[in-house]
Amino acid sequence: MTAIQFTQPKPEQGAQMWELVKETKVLDLNTPYLYLLLARDFQESSLVALQGDEVVGLITGYFLKDSSSYFLWQVGVHPKAQGQGLASQMMDALFAQSHFKNVTQLETTITASNKASRRLFEKFANRYSASMQWESGFVSEDFPTPHEQEERLIIKNIQTESVKLSA
Repeated sequence: MTAIQFTQPKPEQGAQMWELVKETKVLDLNTPYLYLLLARDFQESSLVALQGDEVVGLITGYFLKDSSSYFLWQVGVHPKAQGQGLASQMMDALFAQSHFKNVTQLETTITASNKASRRLFEKFANRYSASMQWESGFVSEDFPTPHEQEERLIIKNIQTESVKLSA
């Protein structure tokens, strides 16, 4: 089995990013064009996990008003790579990048039914000695199509220097 490498996405990986999100069957699938834009314009705030030349995981997000707050939009792991802790490894690799050194707050939205994401972010907060705060996010009526309510999670006081990374 080929080792997994973590890197910033490249535009030519946008199609694979779209395919990965489609294959998860749980993430909101956006247009292929959006993943091309994310891979081109949001490289510093996104990450892909590569097994050889294949994208097997991704994180997309962006910095909020200042460089100390980050909104994590999607975390996806290809079904064939699930169950190996790849999502946690990707988050750690993302926060190990130099342009994340001042990030002390992470925001995201999660549906109540997405237990795996809730566990992922709880473990992240514990590793980084951070606190979690839940708030109202987007209600079902905010979406143009049927969609479960998205609760807003804010992870505050992220301590990157005290993180206990798993091997």
